[in-house]
Amino acid sequence: MDINEGGLQLPDKTVRPIVLFTASFNHAIVQEEQSQRLEVISQIISNWRTDLEAYTELVDTKFLNSPYQINLAPNQSIIPTARIF
Repeated sequence: MDINEGGLQLPDKTVRPIVLFTASFNHAIVQEEQSQRLEVISQIISNWRTDLEAYTELVDTKFLNSPYQINLAPNQSIIPTARIF
């Protein structure tokens, strides 16, 4: 899972700061026969909703419903920036 800050440009051209959560799910495919592999891949794809629900639950419970509130000064980022030497 990656968490990044970004900007969302609205129709009136103003930009709102956002937090972008991204993730990927890896599924092992160990079947050696091509027909079995295709069946497993098809099953994984058809069960995409399960992965989406797990991701949504993780973001909702671990990040968005946190009992901690972060108060930032205007134009202050929650994500540290790398220093260039």
